[in-house]
Amino acid sequence: MSASTQPVVLTGAALVSAAAREWFSPDEVARLVGRAAYSVREWCRLGRIQARKRDCGRGRYLAWAIHVDQVRFYLDHGLRPIPKS
Repeated sequence: MSASTQPVVLTGAALVSAAAREWFSPDEVARLVGRAAYSVREWCRLGRIQARKRDCGRGRYLAWAIHVDQVRFYLDHGLRPIPKS
């Protein structure tokens, strides 16, 4: 395969920029950052990534939605500290 025909693989911030989307699911963010979806959901629950609940999910458990700016923040600066109660 020559260099011109190899697929372009985008990772991290380049992938977020290329995605041209505003909101991501925890599963999508997990794939972007190379972590488990469970970890990303816990970060949302603990406030380490700012996210909001969507109007859909499984039963009474609503799904998380993570804004692209929060994904960029994580890629640039890492997780936020756990907020104090």
